[in-house]
Amino acid sequence: ATAGVGAGLDAKAFMDRGELVPDELVIAVVHERFQNPGEVEPGFVLDGFPRTKQQALELDRILVDHPIDIVIDLDVPTDVVVGRMRSRGREDDTEESIRRRLELYDTETKPLVDFYRERSVLVTVNGLGTEDDVQAELLRAVATRFSA
Repeated sequence: ATAGVGAGLDAKAFMDRGELVPDELVIAVVHERFQNPGEVEPGFVLDGFPRTKQQALELDRILVDHPIDIVIDLDVPTDVVVGRMRSRGREDDTEESIRRRLELYDTETKPLVDFYRERSVLVTVNGLGTEDDVQAELLRAVATRFSA
């Protein structure tokens, strides 16, 4: 798929089938979104992207004039992640599917921690506690980065 009006709809079709959206399509959606300078210049938050080194490199290319300021690694033990995901009540959140997603995280996404640490933009935030506690830690991490 190429970047265009339908990239988001193409991605939704994969998600509706419970499949991973291919890198090229995810990148097309991000590229499409950031074609408008108004989406980038005031700042933005990406959640769950990039998930692979290839996606991270493509994001660099897309944002060549707007480098990433901060990447947050939300540190949560595996057993807590599994419990949180199971409590969402989604049909596709079985113990087996959750463990498979976590395996994919370990092999494909976790290497990005070192990738962004080497660029001095990584901040690790403790993801344990109440939602308010975690939100306060996230806001503190962002505020600290931008006050430095």
